[in-house]
Amino acid sequence: MKLIGPAGKAVTLLEKAVARSEANDRTPLLFIISGPPGIGKSSAARYLVEQLLKVNKFEVAKYSGTQVRIDTVEELARSLCLKSLFSPWRALWIDEVDHMPRVAQVRFLTLLDDIFEGLKGVAVVVTCNSDVSQLEERFNSRFTPIPLQAPKPEEIGELLQSMELPQAAASMIAMSCCGNVRMAIKDANSWLLCQEG
Repeated sequence: MKLIGPAGKAVTLLEKAVARSEANDRTPLLFIISGPPGIGKSSAARYLVEQLLKVNKFEVAKYSGTQVRIDTVEELARSLCLKSLFSPWRALWIDEVDHMPRVAQVRFLTLLDDIFEGLKGVAVVVTCNSDVSQLEERFNSRFTPIPLQAPKPEEIGELLQSMELPQAAASMIAMSCCGNVRMAIKDANSWLLCQEG
């Protein structure tokens, strides 16, 4: 998986944070990755969980913010304290935490306060499409923020050329996608299909 632009630079920050945690007996990790849609937030979260922490994808508790209600948080309260049989880390990943109801956000943050003292080898990564100031205020003090911006058109163009797109087509798609890498890749795949047909 290749992350470009600010998302690629975020990986370096994540690598350093994991190394510090490992050196300190796997102290808990909490990250909030924010920015507009399609710029690599979920890809950075996946890189953290799968590549850096080596957590098997079947062991990751992954949710959409729309799924997380009070009962979900209570279930997490019971499961986050359990040890993994296959990895020194356990991971919780919530995409679009800004879609969690406010009452679930408050209970979730209280849960983290309650269980994280003395807990080892737990990583929580959440992504947010909106401004993090719109979230419950304690997210800003509990989580390490990783704000992302859209990559430059030139960076997107280089990525598209690596997919064997001609430079002119790659540049046109990169300029029109407004920094949304996911949209650029979709458009590039459509362009390639049209050329084959």
